[in-house]
Amino acid sequence: MRQIILTIIFSITLFAHDAYLKAKWNNSKTAIEIQPIVASYFEKKEVQPIKNHSRLFDIKVVSTSTNEIPNYKISPDSLILCLVETTSPLVSAVRVQPRDITLPRKSAADYFKHELGITGKKLEETLKKGVDSVYEVYERTLKTVVAVNDIVGDKLLGFQNEILIKEVNFKKGKTNITVQLFENGNIVSNGAVRVLTNGKTKLLYTNKNGELTFKSDKKEPILFAHIKLVKNSPKNFNTYWTNTSLYFL
Repeated sequence: MRQIILTIIFSITLFAHDAYLKAKWNNSKTAIEIQPIVASYFEKKEVQPIKNHSRLFDIKVVSTSTNEIPNYKISPDSLILCLVETTSPLVSAVRVQPRDITLPRKSAADYFKHELGITGKKLEETLKKGVDSVYEVYERTLKTVVAVNDIVGDKLLGFQNEILIKEVNFKKGKTNITVQLFENGNIVSNGAVRVLTNGKTKLLYTNKNGELTFKSDKKEPILFAHIKLVKNSPKNFNTYWTNTSLYFL
């Protein structure tokens, strides 16, 4: 496994949403392109498509209107993960092979606070005094929910951690979205979920039913992101990243 030593100035946006799935129509609007993106911003500033897909595996594509796998193909264009021949709502996801990274203490503290929502006494328990750096092994699941003609559907795809778009309501120009956080098929209460849209980011927590509701002024793309941390020792951690993007085509 390749190790990365973080020597650059730490930026929390590096962790928040450095990879996600983008959905858009092809030129003839007969198929939907699923594109993996790496960027420090979600949709509002210039983003960079992932060109090397060697770490991406276990692609899943499901039509939520027919509950079947539609025709799709791995695109010869290295900027696109797959091309789905459909004009119906769909869900697509892909896993990213694990990597590891070493973080100096200050970077780790900022990461735990701003991305995982670990603060106060819990942060002191997670990052013990005297620990000058931490070693993290992290892996990701990237998922996108694609709405067509305001028809939105989602389903659990069987990943270890997953964010489900449970309900979307349109009322008086507003979009109300309820999502639910799962771990191994079980709901996660008080889970930290970062919501990114319209160039802004907000950290919210799920209720006892594993749900949270987010209100948007427009039908703009939204990204919901969660990171689960497992502490193996004072210096060694595993993190499991999951995010779900929502696009209105």
